[in-house]
Amino acid sequence: VTGGAQTAEEYRAHDPQGKAWLKPADYQPPHEEPDDEYPLWLTTGRVVYHWHTRTKTGKSKELNAAAPEAFVQLSDDDAAQQTIAPGDMVEVESRRGRMRAPARVGDIAPGHVFVPFHYGSWDDPDQTRAANELTLTQWDPVSKQPHYKYAAVRIRKVDDATIMSKVSALAEQVGEQGKQVVTKIMDVARQAVTPSKPGLHIAAYLGLLWASEQQLADAYRTVGERHSAEADIHAMCTQLAGWSQAHMEALRPMIARYEAQTSDEPKRLADALFQGPRIGGIGLLRDLHDLELLAYQVHLCWLALGQGARALYDTDMVRLCEELGLETDRQLAWLRTRIREIAPQALVVPAL
Repeated sequence: VTGGAQTAEEYRAHDPQGKAWLKPADYQPPHEEPDDEYPLWLTTGRVVYHWHTRTKTGKSKELNAAAPEAFVQLSDDDAAQQTIAPGDMVEVESRRGRMRAPARVGDIAPGHVFVPFHYGSWDDPDQTRAANELTLTQWDPVSKQPHYKYAAVRIRKVDDATIMSKVSALAEQVGEQGKQVVTKIMDVARQAVTPSKPGLHIAAYLGLLWASEQQLADAYRTVGERHSAEADIHAMCTQLAGWSQAHMEALRPMIARYEAQTSDEPKRLADALFQGPRIGGIGLLRDLHDLELLAYQVHLCWLALGQGARALYDTDMVRLCEELGLETDRQLAWLRTRIREIAPQALVVPAL
């Protein structure tokens, strides 16, 4: 049900004799269904002439001629509601994105829209025709299959081609200065009808990580000084603060590369955690507890950034996330060990 990984040792403990485990699963409803805002079911699928994103079949003259372009298939009833005729340009929009393609009418149930998933931007970057711009950015936790087959959408007929042709005709009727004005109008019109692409959020996460390391380093120093009488606490907190400080310096090239801005969220988290001086065994336990929460924030940032760096093929950042993320894991291991060691006495022995 959850897709949580099991270790090889856990697998062997069940004595499966080399066989796979087959487990039943209850029905789970779709993560998104049509509603008043997005009233239609989108389904995506294949056409017989192409394979996946057409990186091979799209280069075949015969196959490409048989199915050169994406299309939006909708029922006669749904087309009639918006006076959409075969060949009209149609925009399909979901909560995640939008695409455009000519309409095909009929041979589909009312309330449903079909778009083939073969078409994207590799051979025509100016066209917004990728079906997966609309589908859910989720996947089944067990099979890891992405939910690329359905979404709730809405459609509308668009007249961009007509607008552009009229503006172009106007340009032929005016002088050179008028043509320059019309050119600017066309540029604005294209921007207005072209869906915007989201920017990279990796810069925000870099800023979040940098500020989290800073708060963690400061918290280590504070806890080390507060509990300096405890064997190893001052020394280890000072050492781990130095690790976090070194992490911040190592991040500077990435901060500059992605123009990241620091975040104030980690400071708010630290302020909420460390509520005034704490003394004695229970005070040390609470401080170590809060240090682990801050360190785990850093751990999650390294984890997320490592995956983002792989998606960007940024090998420098991948290496940095692996190396320094491992050091953060070592910090967590020490914190958990010390929490286990002091918790029995701190929680059971009454304070004097």
